[in-house]
Amino acid sequence: MTFIVEDGTGVDDANALITLAEYRAHFTDRGVDTSAQDDATVQAAIVVATDYIEQRWESCLLGQREHDNQCVSFPRDGICDYAGEELDGVVPKQVKRAVIEYARIAISQSLLQTPTVDESGKAVKRTREKVGPIETETEFQDGSGIDILLRPYPIADRWLEQFLKSGALSRSSGRRFRG
Repeated sequence: MTFIVEDGTGVDDANALITLAEYRAHFTDRGVDTSAQDDATVQAAIVVATDYIEQRWESCLLGQREHDNQCVSFPRDGICDYAGEELDGVVPKQVKRAVIEYARIAISQSLLQTPTVDESGKAVKRTREKVGPIETETEFQDGSGIDILLRPYPIADRWLEQFLKSGALSRSSGRRFRG
């Protein structure tokens, strides 16, 4: 795997929003030992986390990509931090923290669920079968589309909140996070 980090200049083949060193430093600063996680595993998780942000949040992001040829959604024109400072030419630290949290999760589980569907295409929540006398019961997921597959990851999602269009978190996870 080629691990290419966006450095704020609009790297045209970037697949990561943070470095391995940023991931490790984040947890070291918090007293968490990540030495059991080999570099390749962490780098793959960072790529998966970056992909997750692209897939789940790109259409909800404020502003627009800063460079025509950049491969990932950051850096962006038209975004500011909570203090009102423009964040041109950077991957914001809040976005990096979201990637770190998503990567931590991606090491042990899939960020996006792959649904089980029946012949009609409906997402199956639960199937129960009983033999003698034969009985089958199927319970379907509430809702439809991608929203039923999205789990909220409150810590990571919250880091992105200030860069999302109004209501994006509540639409995708069913609730708005408050601090």
